[in-house]
Amino acid sequence: LGLLPFSARVSNLTISENERFARHPLRDWKHFYTAREISISADLLPLLIGRISVTRLDIRDFQANVLVDRDYTLNVGDLMQQKRGPLMSWLRIKEFHASGGSVRVVDATAARGPARLTFDDIDARFTGFALKDRFNLNVGLRTPGATSRNVSLRGVAGPILDTVRSEQVPLDGVLTVEAAPLLPFSAYIPDGLTAYPAAGTASMQLQLKGNAWDGMNSRGHIRLDQLVLASPDGALRGRPFTLGLDIGRNVVTLKQQQIALNNMAVSMGS
Repeated sequence: LGLLPFSARVSNLTISENERFARHPLRDWKHFYTAREISISADLLPLLIGRISVTRLDIRDFQANVLVDRDYTLNVGDLMQQKRGPLMSWLRIKEFHASGGSVRVVDATAARGPARLTFDDIDARFTGFALKDRFNLNVGLRTPGATSRNVSLRGVAGPILDTVRSEQVPLDGVLTVEAAPLLPFSAYIPDGLTAYPAAGTASMQLQLKGNAWDGMNSRGHIRLDQLVLASPDGALRGRPFTLGLDIGRNVVTLKQQQIALNNMAVSMGS
């Protein structure tokens, strides 16, 4: 039996919206999640003894809609905090691949919001996934306004079993961003400044270690290229320049909603 895995395929999967957000004024989509095709193959013998051993799970052409309300609650909050039954502790996925993905984010907490962002060309691969163990991950995507895939996250994550929120999942990896346009994120820049970005891109490479709830340590660099600042009315516009941040140690604590920067060198050039 162990040599005869079974397989299944689901086409045109849809998942309805969280009931608490079904009538939200910012919601303009029909379904929370859709996928053109999901295919799975699993070993039969482990199932007979109460274990789930998936040899391969593929998700193709998926789209998700994420809504962040003013009080920071999310329409995916229930999914992020679901309790896991004892059977899930035996779940193992040897290979996971999600391709052709798109995630639309509508964020009502943005300072000049709501922010509306779409991250697409998503390709995610996990190997050796198990709730009780660490697993390898390789994720790529395209940021809003970019012409090609420009973000990658590679490393090791987990274990997940004892976490309550997805932000508590440990991560040890490298985040790389290449020439991400800044203007799509302008809704997050607060009012009342004397100058605002009118053009520019952000690039970074950070070694991340920790989790986004208790604290994430990072080392690396961030660079803003062809950055142009302009007055709020656009009448005054500066010349393009480059701003570089060389981070020795950066601690991000989302639980306390604060960012602490230490040992950071700043360089500027035209």
